[in-house]
Amino acid sequence: MILGSYLTAYLSGKFLMLLTAVVLCLVGIDFIIKTFKEKTHTMKKPFSQPPVYYIKEAIATSLLTVIAMALPGSIIHYHLGHIDLAISASMALGVIPMAYLGAKLDIKTNSKTIMILFGVVMVVFSTYFFINQIKALP
Repeated sequence: MILGSYLTAYLSGKFLMLLTAVVLCLVGIDFIIKTFKEKTHTMKKPFSQPPVYYIKEAIATSLLTVIAMALPGSIIHYHLGHIDLAISASMALGVIPMAYLGAKLDIKTNSKTIMILFGVVMVVFSTYFFINQIKALP
């Protein structure tokens, strides 16, 4: 995470956005395909075989680990001047209640449905990001 933060000084933002969009799209497609192939509510980690994760456990684990993964990179980005605190605060106004709503929906939704929706959302948003980055090229 820290190395990735420093690489932003050497790689263009456009390149990084295009690369991110491609990787997210591939992961989303892989997620959807593996979900339809699975007979139970378990899901293998994308692009690998073992171990098998339960999607709801993966969501909870992700929420806990995101703090440890995001904090060092966020500190570097802040010191590099990449973070606008006013925008971050306004985003928090929407993120916090939506996180609560998402947790409630997770509890009530079938695991396979969550996996399919997650894959579809990844493909849709990564395609959107990719197209917008291509349109913005000089």
